[in-house]
Amino acid sequence: MNIPAMVPIRDIDAPPTTEFIQWIIEVSSISLDSPGSTRNDRIDLDIKYTDKSLNAQTHERRFTLKPGELTTVVLALKYTVNKNGDKKILNDEKWLPAGVIGSYYKDKSYTTFSLVSP
Repeated sequence: MNIPAMVPIRDIDAPPTTEFIQWIIEVSSISLDSPGSTRNDRIDLDIKYTDKSLNAQTHERRFTLKPGELTTVVLALKYTVNKNGDKKILNDEKWLPAGVIGSYYKDKSYTTFSLVSP
């Protein structure tokens, strides 16, 4: 997965008093023949919410796509805010963004892929 260079305060919307943003990226596969059979891989990235430029990052993960499995890639963000000197993870419903950022169904042969952000 490639994360481009950024200035967090400029490039990521966050609630007031945010100090860190945790990116949670999870890849999950489920067998359509056996729905109870799942595989997962998760990456957690902590990014300081600052006006300083962050260099581009690369995080390599290998995840094998198997025949008959549906694979989804999900991204969620958690914000650590400073509330009167106390750092807390914000649990406000409007600041819990998450979404499917990719999906794939493999029906014939094994393939390995890498996640690359746009």
